Amino acid sequence: METKTSEPTIDTQAEALTPGAHSARTGSTEPPLLVGRVEAARLCGVSPASWDRLSAAGKNPGALKLGGRVLWKRTDLLRWIAHDCPNRKAFASLISVDQD
Repeated sequence: METKTSEPTIDTQAEALTPGAHSARTGSTEPPLLVGRVEAARLCGVSPASWDRLSAAGKNPGALKLGGRVLWKRTDLLRWIAHDCPNRKAFASLISVDQD
């Protein structure tokens, strides 16, 4: 008879909500470069529900899709706040001017 050892499971949703979870998982003290909606909302001082409404209305920076997840660049969020939170289209043109 073969015995199976169960591997520990990780609740990534609960872990994503835990402050310092990234540091605990990776051993890094650097913040992640890409953040999910809960962390993006926290960084911008709004609730996840408000963040979702801003996303649907095109009023926050555009997101990336990576492996089925929707993520925002931390640097984009910080620049978006520094530019007084313009809508997505205005922010995209600000970024393209900044990169030239």
